[in-house]
Amino acid sequence: MNIIETSGSDNEEKKLKKLRVVLIVPNFRWCAWDVNSLWHFIPYNLCLLASMIGNMCKIKILGPSLLDLNEDGFKFALKNLKPDFVGITVLTD
Repeated sequence: MNIIETSGSDNEEKKLKKLRVVLIVPNFRWCAWDVNSLWHFIPYNLCLLASMIGNMCKIKILGPSLLDLNEDGFKFALKNLKPDFVGITVLTD
């Protein structure tokens, strides 16, 4: 997946830019009221997805639970990555 990046001038070449994709594993400790969420989650599904689209995009996997980020730290980290797209994994019963 590429996007065309242009500057203001018509004479300048258009460049293809790889999209920045951030895949997120939520910090399940943020919902400590749910005893089913108090374990470490290995992002196997996100790693598979990253391997399938990695040659088309710039991929980052952000795991706030592994980094022990609170919600503000997570927002800061995500904002600094400047993603074009974000994918989030979830747990279901």
